[in-house]
Amino acid sequence: MNITIITPSENSLTKRGNRLPFLADLLVKSGHNVRYISSNFYHGEKRSFSKKEISEATKEKRYDQIFFSVPGYQSNYSLLRTITHQIFAIKVFFYLISNPSPDLVIIPSRPPEMIFTVTMTKFLKRYKMILDVSDIWPDAFPSRDLFYIFFSIYCNFFQYLSIPFQKYFVFTSPMFLKWVQRYQKKCKPQFITLGFDKDRWNQQGQLLLKLHPIEEKIVMEIENSENKKEYHSKLCPYIEGKEILATNGHVHQEMTTLLNLS
Repeated sequence: MNITIITPSENSLTKRGNRLPFLADLLVKSGHNVRYISSNFYHGEKRSFSKKEISEATKEKRYDQIFFSVPGYQSNYSLLRTITHQIFAIKVFFYLISNPSPDLVIIPSRPPEMIFTVTMTKFLKRYKMILDVSDIWPDAFPSRDLFYIFFSIYCNFFQYLSIPFQKYFVFTSPMFLKWVQRYQKKCKPQFITLGFDKDRWNQQGQLLLKLHPIEEKIVMEIENSENKKEYHSKLCPYIEGKEILATNGHVHQEMTTLLNLS
């Protein structure tokens, strides 16, 4: 199957948000042809990747990677960030229009401009599409000032014109289900938790997985080198009794079977 993954802020060069890059690796191992489209701007560090970094990244992976050039921004809550997303969405649109249609496109639930352009292109190119709901805009922004009011109108404009036309959804938290149903009431989204990368956490300390009966939640405990325990994440009751859907391998194995991909 020919699969295209599109996201402006996650790729093989980023040090966080590796959900979709990990999925790309898994899909390639499963025998699928993957093309990964991202941007040259690193949201986490607020900088652009160098040509050398991009060149090395494209050589080391077994799937095609495309990095669209976009302007950067320094504030998560700014007009410039919106412009960056608009430029990325426009470039994605023209790329999808001018290239052979994939069998499947997978995108995250932000930014809204990208959801809109990929959805509109879907009607012309006739590909299937999965919306991976791991963040919800505008709800995720805490401020409720005047900018937020305009931003909410802006997000809803694109999302009401695109999400109702989606059929396949994955959501990573029960609270995100309300967001999905706000725009698409008839869908039956698949709940698949975020998971974590064992290799990544083992670099920071010994990882202990224990089941806690407290509040009927699964709790992941991380014991660091100073022997201090902290709760990294309290997962919802929906996954109680399942064999730690926490590992990335298990999580993404479920994602690959969502549309009988494996």
